[in-house]
Amino acid sequence: MPKFCPEYGKKISDDLNYCPECGIHIDSIVKRDREDKKTPTNHSAIPKTNSKSEVKEKSIWDTILTVLAIIVVLWFGYVFLIQGSSNSTGSSTFSPSPIESAKNQNINTVKKIVEDYHATHTYSKPDMFVCGDMASDVWNMVITKEINAKIQVGNVDKDVSKIQDATHAWVLAEVSPNEWIALECTAGYLVCPFPDTCPVNNPRYYSGWSFASPKEFKDYLEKSKHPCPDGSVLGDDDKCHLACGLNSYCTGDSVCLNGGCRRCNDGYVFGPDYKCHQECPVGSGKYCLNGVCHTDGKCYAW
Repeated sequence: MPKFCPEYGKKISDDLNYCPECGIHIDSIVKRDREDKKTPTNHSAIPKTNSKSEVKEKSIWDTILTVLAIIVVLWFGYVFLIQGSSNSTGSSTFSPSPIESAKNQNINTVKKIVEDYHATHTYSKPDMFVCGDMASDVWNMVITKEINAKIQVGNVDKDVSKIQDATHAWVLAEVSPNEWIALECTAGYLVCPFPDTCPVNNPRYYSGWSFASPKEFKDYLEKSKHPCPDGSVLGDDDKCHLACGLNSYCTGDSVCLNGGCRRCNDGYVFGPDYKCHQECPVGSGKYCLNGVCHTDGKCYAW
């Protein structure tokens, strides 16, 4: 069989064991080829190089697994904190601030007071003295619970400007600093603008006249019964004035005529004849009985 050089492909004479061109020995090449055929190739031992897409996919999954692990750790931490709070307070709900807790506690306290009082007392008639006594009772109960309170007097049906027109009494309780809530003692409920707390909202319960204690309120009631002698009424200035009509009186330079207050125009005054006369001199409150008032402020006969 002819022999050829494995490097150059030149034909080699049968009596030669090497290539005359490159000098390579034919016998060593044949031996090496035989050994390579006998030794199987271990493909598993050769490291496999991952493609770029495989590396990218692996990186995405690593990121996802890392994020999931962080979420799990945060969740268990949150559960641990909630359980710790529940074990210390007896509840897993949010705990309000001390001020808010005290306010809610005071609201619940006064609500129970006015409801229990109404359940055991009857409001016989719409009278200031009756509702005043009921307000005094509830005031005492609220104060006993160390909640500041005052008795309020006014008119819950219409706006009034005089205490004489007040027709009702109730209690205002200070459930938190400078925050008051009204207690309707005759009906047994709270009055405020918050529907979750009070069934009734009437702003007139937060106007009117305040009394610090039942004694102060009762002193006023006693005084209002007979504050002035017969024929006189108590004025807004807390003084007695000659009555004109049933419960009215005249102010300024007006006079009472036939149950009504009347006054003259500016520059005129009432005389004993209940007629308006020119004032002379102006500002004196006097007028000329006979004659006329001259520009010099003196009276001259006709």
